[in-house]
Amino acid sequence: MFFELDEDQEQLKDLMRSFLQQESPEHTLVQRTENSLERPHDVRVFDRLCAELELVGLAIPEERGGSGAGLVELFVVFEELGRVLYGGPLLSTMLAAELIVTADTEDDFAELLGQLLAGAVRGAVAGLEWNRPSGLTASQDESGHWIVSGVSDYVFDGTDADQVVLFADSGDGVRCFLVDQPEALERSAREQLDLTRPVGRIRFDAAPVTPIGSAASAAGVRERVVAVATLCITAEQVGAARRCLEISVEHAASRTQFGRAIGSFQAVKHRCADSAVLVEAASATGLHAAWALQQDAGQQDPVVRSAKSVCSEASVKVAASTIQVLGGIGYTWEHPAHLFYRRAITSRQTMGTTWQHRDDIASQLFARG
Repeated sequence: MFFELDEDQEQLKDLMRSFLQQESPEHTLVQRTENSLERPHDVRVFDRLCAELELVGLAIPEERGGSGAGLVELFVVFEELGRVLYGGPLLSTMLAAELIVTADTEDDFAELLGQLLAGAVRGAVAGLEWNRPSGLTASQDESGHWIVSGVSDYVFDGTDADQVVLFADSGDGVRCFLVDQPEALERSAREQLDLTRPVGRIRFDAAPVTPIGSAASAAGVRERVVAVATLCITAEQVGAARRCLEISVEHAASRTQFGRAIGSFQAVKHRCADSAVLVEAASATGLHAAWALQQDAGQQDPVVRSAKSVCSEASVKVAASTIQVLGGIGYTWEHPAHLFYRRAITSRQTMGTTWQHRDDIASQLFARG
């Protein structure tokens, strides 16, 4: 199958790159992580991404207030965000909106959805762990109101989100809920290798919640949101790996040793060539997953798993190779190479590890006989 971006998708890619080069330039990466470890992103960038580019609703249907674009366009956007290691609340807010749109077929949460799409409210999704129990349990108290207890260990933008939606085990299966009093939740920032994306831990102690959608559809909603989240992480991995390749090639062409550019030496040349192969393979696999998921939601499990495993390994290998090509400067705090490597290692563990996905794909294939 041959696939390439159409004219509109290329324009979207160019728009995103131009915007991010202006608003989130690479040379400020290290400075931002040094000055604000808890929030290493510019809040104004998120506001503009929502208000001017309307990215939260990019893949949301037009009849629900979104732009009506597809998952390929979403992949293009997050690939560009990955190039600059953007770590703001766009992903978490977009996933919260995706949960509401998918679960709330009666449009009962239209006001909250509108606030999320406009960026007026930052959202977070708890209980989003891949292919394992969410760690949250839901039950009804004596008055019949729903409450949730437990801990969600890894929540994108969990410490700063204005509203929290979640998946919890209700005893009869998973259910979707909106937290009634998010300001009362016990939240804490997680220390992690990646310095560019804040992640929180949220403890729920009989927190009052409101169900979103029906119990019958909740499992499908969770599968959809998990698949979209994994696809976005995959796109970021491709973007970051592509930027690492560019850094390697630029350095190899400009750095000289023994009167020659180091890129002329076979060892460096082959390292860059190997990285280029990995980046193109990751990009092709990721775009295919976005296209396949857009065409048939029933394919979300195998294609997204495959893309995540391929892109995870590619991003780590390319980031590590970039540090080697850079030599001494690649090991310094002042150069952003270590931030790309940190993000690559962390993203490999996010939304399912490489070997978890490969084991599950193998199990599915063996089960078919």
